[in-house]
Amino acid sequence: RTIPIRYYNGDVDIKLSFLRGLYSANGSVVSNRITFKTSSSNLRDQLQIMLSSVGIRSYFTTNKSKDVEFKNGTYTCKESYDINISNDRDKFVRLIGFIQDYKNQKINLNPGTLGFN
Repeated sequence: RTIPIRYYNGDVDIKLSFLRGLYSANGSVVSNRITFKTSSSNLRDQLQIMLSSVGIRSYFTTNKSKDVEFKNGTYTCKESYDINISNDRDKFVRLIGFIQDYKNQKINLNPGTLGFN
């Protein structure tokens, strides 16, 4: 998986529009992080560069491959990555946001939750 070149190299408005769609489709809010999950290391790297190009800092964590038990059997989930936004949640809200209101409402911008006084 890769980001189409017209969005990856597009102007800021094109990038922000693409990121809004991408995060609305596959992004979520977990605790104090905005997160995007992917199994593609290429997409992971492109997404981090794209976020950085619009001034949003991110980091990724790796979810190791493991067996997971479901109702219909045990399956091996392959390695995946979470691209996380924590300190720049306010920039994400201002510049990108989610299409879905319920996702936007889950974002906690309270400075106290970030360790600030």
